[in-house]
Amino acid sequence: MSAAAGSAPSRCGGRGGDAASRALIARSLQLLRDRGATTAALGVDGQNPNRAMSLYERCGFRVVSSFTTWRKPFTEEDPVR
Repeated sequence: MSAAAGSAPSRCGGRGGDAASRALIARSLQLLRDRGATTAALGVDGQNPNRAMSLYERCGFRVVSSFTTWRKPFTEEDPVR
């Protein structure tokens, strides 16, 4: 069984914030494992300026795929095509 984390915005501050984040992730992973999960996955904003990627790597996560989201804002001048 796999488990995927839901949306949980986070902010990594100084070292204390990192330790608290790691403890929360470790506890979450243990709860998932206790409930039968054999893997855990999470989605991360690759442009996150808050060191989230390195935090997840230190917790044992590895990148297995990535994707790009495209967005086009509508303006009144743009013709619909």
